[in-house]
Amino acid sequence: MMWFGFPQLIAVPLIVRLMKKVDLRHLVAFGCVIFAWSCLINIHINADSGYDQLLLANFIRGIGQPFLSIPLAVMATVGIEQAQAGSASGLYNLTRNLGGAVGIAFLATILSIRQQFHSSHVVENISLYNPATVERLRGLKNNFSNHGANSTLAQEQALHTIDAIARRESMIMAYNDAFYFVGVAFLFAACVTYTLKPFRPQG
Repeated sequence: MMWFGFPQLIAVPLIVRLMKKVDLRHLVAFGCVIFAWSCLINIHINADSGYDQLLLANFIRGIGQPFLSIPLAVMATVGIEQAQAGSASGLYNLTRNLGGAVGIAFLATILSIRQQFHSSHVVENISLYNPATVERLRGLKNNFSNHGANSTLAQEQALHTIDAIARRESMIMAYNDAFYFVGVAFLFAACVTYTLKPFRPQG
């Protein structure tokens, strides 16, 4: 997560200067595109993906985040009377938190649905009539037998291992789908941004 926070320290001063010269819609749209790019980088992760594979995506995401949050906050609260500033800020934060909660719930639903979808397709290809499955089971059974399991136990452990691999791969593919969905959603958001009125703060 350090690589998500560090770029923001660099980007914020630049954004503050740009906000005085550029229509804020451009900054928000740019942030959406950057965030979408960072998500689409992750649509091909696999069981071997780890720190090195996620570092670049988090770094890019860290650059895009302030381009979204800062201009949106200004657009939502600028021009509000001083007496109403506290209420406006509170309403904006409430809306943002509510949107985040709804988004997380929606993504959790997508993960569940896509995991079931991929699981059904993965299981279709696992069969005792499939030479690859038979060969994998034989190799796993021999491995467990070499570690002291009897024939029956080794067979059961091999089947459990195949089941665990199938579940793992279906979940990974579901996460890839979720990254893809979020990336496309941000690209759509970049386009929707220009339905807002032109906005360039003064001073």
